[in-house]
Amino acid sequence: IGYGEPPLWHPDVRFVMAEPEPTEVGRNRGAAVGIVGDVGAIVEQLLEAAGKRRWARRSGWLAGLEALRRERDAERERLGASDEVPIHPARVAKEIREAFPRETVLCIDGGDFGHWVRMSLPALAPGRWLHHFPLGGLGAAVPSAIAARAVLPEAPVLAVAGDGAFGFTAMEFDTAVRHDLPFVCVVGNDAAWGIDRQFQIAYYGRPVGTDLRPVRYDRLVAELGGRGEHVADVGSLGPALDRALASDRIACVDVAIQRVRSPLADAMIARRQARQQGL
Repeated sequence: IGYGEPPLWHPDVRFVMAEPEPTEVGRNRGAAVGIVGDVGAIVEQLLEAAGKRRWARRSGWLAGLEALRRERDAERERLGASDEVPIHPARVAKEIREAFPRETVLCIDGGDFGHWVRMSLPALAPGRWLHHFPLGGLGAAVPSAIAARAVLPEAPVLAVAGDGAFGFTAMEFDTAVRHDLPFVCVVGNDAAWGIDRQFQIAYYGRPVGTDLRPVRYDRLVAELGGRGEHVADVGSLGPALDRALASDRIACVDVAIQRVRSPLADAMIARRQARQQGL
């Protein structure tokens, strides 16, 4: 959300900040109104008050947003139909959408690969779409999947992680094996710190320290007691996901993907370049 700064936010925007902790009000951004209290109760009161007011129609703005949504969805479907090798991340997300049922708990992790999955797989039920978000920590998918399996033992659980993010908590597969908490993990493997590498190329013209070795993460999970499978072509991806889901074991599907910038990376790069040019 741009840290509350232009151009994403209007320079004259006024912030209303609701916080349970008084010392946090206005700490990182000045607040025109500060409210101390339980955030849930405050939101309920705001909704009740808003329902009693007459609001201006924003049909033009909403129509513009809907047009952007249709454009994005069409591009996502086009990329999701790609048969290219290495596999496009959007195609991985499409195959996941077709293989896993609606009740799946989805734990999304990583930079660019995670963002392709995030934009392609909608939240279908409360508490079943987990993402670390910009201020969260990489490596969250595997621990989240273990916890989700413990809380919802009958639900399918899927962790999706880029190869860099996967490395943060890979040893927790041993935890899952020891406590018999099976889930499926799909690793998008482009042998890179993907989003950081893309930023470096865009800003400085070359990558620095962001190329990884082409490690087979499925073999690591197999060594820790799970089930591992590597996928290098589109035709093998769907069947591999089906086998992992049907096995009811801790499983890792390691997928060789393209190094390609996500729409989020494109937007972040464009914003930075616009600021540098004073636009």
